[in-house]
Parts: sequence; structure tokens; C-alpha cells
Amino acid sequence: MCEINFRIRYGLIVLALWRQGNPIHDNISNLKLQTGDALLVQGGAEYISLLEQEKDFVLLEEDPDSVIRPKKLGLALLITVLTLGFAAFDILPVALVVLAGATLLLVTGCMSLNDAFQRIEWKAIFLIAGMWPLTIAIRETGLAAGLTTSMLDWLGPVSPLIIAAFFLLISMLLTQFMSGPVAPIIIIPLALSAAKNFGIDPHPLALAVALGCSLAFITPLGHPVNIMVMNPGGYTFKDYARVGFPLTLLSITVILLGLHFIWGL
Repeated sequence: MCEINFRIRYGLIVLALWRQGNPIHDNISNLKLQTGDALLVQGGAEYISLLEQEKDFVLLEEDPDSVIRPKKLGLALLITVLTLGFAAFDILPVALVVLAGATLLLVTGCMSLNDAFQRIEWKAIFLIAGMWPLTIAIRETGLAAGLTTSMLDWLGPVSPLIIAAFFLLISMLLTQFMSGPVAPIIIIPLALSAAKNFGIDPHPLALAVALGCSLAFITPLGHPVNIMVMNPGGYTFKDYARVGFPLTLLSITVILLGLHFIWGL
């Protein structure tokens, strides 16, 4: 960096460098640039425009001032509030509400089509699309149902709390790799059948399944939000597991204590 006099040559200050998924903040001036490096720079818009014209550089993010539209701020805020309100109060399907909100932002000029495409997390979309074949395969082959039934037979006559803990764990594990709404569809019938066979109240088992399917902390595949923040935050599967395991264990403990004291399991 210092050999090419980057700051003098381009009039920009390099604040950080991103190389192979790792941020570098120190001693940047002595680093040799490599193909694929991403630079976080600070400087005037005119200098960034000049840098964009260089064949060796690709502008990844526009100058923030160039995409701000002060006159549209109030309208954009109104559309956002209405979108969140309709979604929060379940007035219309969430997918329809969000799509309508995005369309209004485009039609009213609050956001250009180019801006919209640049802000789409394509990695998240393809990852979600790749999850569906796995979900369908687990459901259609009866793998989840077969494993659950076999494990219940192996457990034999045990206390209701152990059975609730079993369904809680199975639901939690399935939701790490399946869409949240799909996992309970598979597990709930099995939980109700187990409650009938063991002669226990089905409500705490159904609650254990529902709560277990919400413990999508260990992998980014468990919930769309996990996937959406994965790329911008630079997170890896290891990051989710490192934070998710303790949080999951704490949640399981609290849920089982609640089932024990509230439902008397």
C-alpha cells in the first residue's frame, strides 16, 4: 500500500482491509494487495468516482450521500411503518405485506430498482432454496417419524418429563436444518400419539414441540433471519454454534422447569 502511495495517488484513506473472510485493521500500509481484497476507504465522493474508473478496482458500495433522497424520507418512513404494522397485527399474510411495501418503495421513487437488487442477500436466498429439498426428503421418506418412534420404543416406560424432554430435543435438532413451520408438522402427531400411548396430558408435549422448534440458535439454517445476518456480519457456522449451544442449553433447562412446575410433569 505504501509503495503505490495509495493515499496520495487516490486521495482516499484506507480504514480496513477484508481478506479471505477476515478483517484487517492494523499495519495496512505495509500489506501487499492481493486479488479479491476489499478495502474500506474514506474520502470525498469525487475521489471515489475516480477510483471506480480504475480497471484494477471494483466499487462494491455506493457513496451513501448519492443514494439518500431527503424529499422521500417521510414517505419511505410512512410505508415502512404501515408495512410493519400490517405484518405485526397479521392483517394480511406477511409475505404479501412485505412484497407490497417493497413495491410501493419502488413505485414512489423512494428506492431505485438498482438499489433494491444491490441490497438483496442472494446468499441467503440460495441457502433457503437449498434447505427445501432436505426438508422434503426428511418428511417424505419418513426418516424423522421412524427415528422418533424407534427411540420412544427404546426409552420404554419413563416419566412424563423425560418424554417431554425427548420431544423438546428432537424438535430442537430438527429445526436446526428444517424450516420452522415444517418441523412441528412432523413432530406434533408423534407427540400426540405418544401422549395417548403413555396416558399423559398431550398439552405439555405439544408445548414442548412448539418451544423446541423455536430454539433455532445453533446453525444459520434454522431461521431465515440467521441466514440474512450471516453474510453482512461475517459469521460462520462455528460462530452460531459457539453462541447457540449455551443459549439452547439454558432455554431447554428453563422450558423443562416450566413444564415440571406448571404442568406437574
